[in-house]
Amino acid sequence: MALNASLSPETLHSPAALRNREPIALTLAPYLDQIQAATPKSHPTDPDRAMAVRGRLLEVASGGGTHVAYLARRYPQLDWQPTEREPELVRRIENLLVTEALSNVGVPCELDITQVPSDWPAQSFDGLLNLNMVHISPWTATLGLMEAAQRLLKPGGRLFLYGPFAENGRLTPESNRRFHATLRQQNATWGIRDIRDLEEEAAKVGLGLEAHHAMPANNRILVFKKM
Repeated sequence: MALNASLSPETLHSPAALRNREPIALTLAPYLDQIQAATPKSHPTDPDRAMAVRGRLLEVASGGGTHVAYLARRYPQLDWQPTEREPELVRRIENLLVTEALSNVGVPCELDITQVPSDWPAQSFDGLLNLNMVHISPWTATLGLMEAAQRLLKPGGRLFLYGPFAENGRLTPESNRRFHATLRQQNATWGIRDIRDLEEEAAKVGLGLEAHHAMPANNRILVFKKM
């Protein structure tokens, strides 16, 4: 895999992703620690067996790969699979992973979350991570994400959503209301989603809202657990 010479390591990360990767990692830490604690570092007689039971996480809409690379370095006993819908972003993740040299990150793949390939094995991931997607994509993408979580997560696995959210019809503060209006002007199918609506759709596919965490810049992390 050749590194694109036009991209320096500094330009491979977006400024926003660099700012929020640490708060996101700290909030996810209790959940990821739990997965990693269940992952044996070795097996006395069969190294392949230890590898086979490593915790696995899927990131949907990885962007430039900043978060998956950061989390993979913090959690070397977990295996990470980045995905993106746009081929250009898949190539960007590939470039980043060359510079990061991480052995626990899979080759990034192109994925439209509304059309998850039928040959992807069911119940094969411990966690599904989705950051800053649901408000800048059609509602059908969110529904596809929920359905993918139901099929791909192991029992007890978790779906993590990060971004701005409304709650019970209230969207605060004013900056988020302006942001929502701007999104709707750009694309009528976009917009900040209400936690209530997400919880209702999740319940239809056997996911329950376990927790939500306040984050900097008026964002949140929602944690859905597969029943």
